[in-house]
Amino acid sequence: MGVAERLRIRRNTSEDILLRWEEECSLRLQNSCDGRIVISCGVNDTVIENERLRVSFEESVENIRKILKGAKKYNVIMLGPPPIDDDTHNKRIKAISEAYENEANLLNVPFIELYSSLTIDNAYKKEISENDGAHPKSNGYKKISGIVGSSPHWWFNEP
Repeated sequence: MGVAERLRIRRNTSEDILLRWEEECSLRLQNSCDGRIVISCGVNDTVIENERLRVSFEESVENIRKILKGAKKYNVIMLGPPPIDDDTHNKRIKAISEAYENEANLLNVPFIELYSSLTIDNAYKKEISENDGAHPKSNGYKKISGIVGSSPHWWFNEP
């Protein structure tokens, strides 16, 4: 497996990713390479700021549709958003995760759902609550990696 580049930017929404993903991928993924993209977002879209969602539910789903349609020219997988340490916010995350999964399925893009496994994992929940309420420490990321790595959709599990 080659070097992976993480293009994550904290607080980015699906709207932010929509605006930048294609240029960044075209610069990094030349035709001669086996370029692969993992898309993951949703938590920041569902944050309430100034008494409203940062990105409306409908707009968030439309952004994902546009990203996934364009990204299909590469090998692409989508990871659903993980839960955080806020039950009210988690209801919105769960809803957006389900909507993203539906969009991915409609476009035949593999989707690896994280929310349901992590929301019942007490060690994961404890780790995010003891950190900043949204991001786990290394053990939490190992749990995410385990979910991804055990998925039949994960590329590197192919025979």
